[in-house]
Amino acid sequence: MLFMSKDKRAIRYKQKNILQDKRGTESLLTEITFSILILVAVVILFLFVSSKSGDFRITEQVYAKQIALLIDQAKPGTKINLEISSIFEIAQKNKFSGETIFIDDNNKKVTIRLAEGKGYSIDYFNDAGVSGYVDKRAERLMIEIK
Repeated sequence: MLFMSKDKRAIRYKQKNILQDKRGTESLLTEITFSILILVAVVILFLFVSSKSGDFRITEQVYAKQIALLIDQAKPGTKINLEISSIFEIAQKNKFSGETIFIDDNNKKVTIRLAEGKGYSIDYFNDAGVSGYVDKRAERLMIEIK
């Protein structure tokens, strides 16, 4: 070490000063930690969105809400005929053979089930009598407002 050139000594001196100067290290460590936290949050958000995007539960909600809105807006004497082949496709994909659409006039609820479980239910507010029938062969839902 005694026989080092001036350039090498200057480099060693700068390296020691950089390592001993902690002011920059703290802010750099904070920036790195913050960046890692943001990256983790973005990855979690991406995983959540991608898991929900093709999920049958969203289809259950959409159909139940649309049917409930149709029932609410209908006047007595109205007959509604809906094509629901996509519901049957999703139910078959989930290996579900039970009742996919159930309209309960006593409790004023529309329930859609595309897999085992309770499905998705939503209330409707139309006071007229409502009856619904699913024609599995034609893949249609017939609703009659009495």
